[in-house]
Amino acid sequence: MSNDELQQKYVELQLISSQLKKVQQEADILSQQLVELNYVKESLESLSNAKEGTDIMSPLGSGIFVNATLKSCEKVLMNVGGNVAVYKPIPEALDMVKNQIKDIEEIIKNLKNEYMKGATRAKELQTEMQGMVKK
Repeated sequence: MSNDELQQKYVELQLISSQLKKVQQEADILSQQLVELNYVKESLESLSNAKEGTDIMSPLGSGIFVNATLKSCEKVLMNVGGNVAVYKPIPEALDMVKNQIKDIEEIIKNLKNEYMKGATRAKELQTEMQGMVKK
């Protein structure tokens, strides 16, 4: 095999390596979103069992909470995109969050499969290149 073929395989290996990094970064971001959604799911489940007048800790963001008293436990204000928030009954909001969790889990599964295919191809290329260099 020629130097051109070796160089072509090296370029392909570098491209795959770059793609694998991007896939891993995307999976990491989605995994963090999954953690947050599971926290929201647990919070909604707890809220659905709460009674009006219950003292709660309400998150403001970045690990900051405020003591609050629950005035209503029938609906939550939910961001639906485009800077639009609407009131949703807790069971409906919970279903929406569960669907988001399911969708993200499926995407993560697909990303893992994509990563494995890329890693397998990268290993094949490395083996081929080592064989070419030894000749």
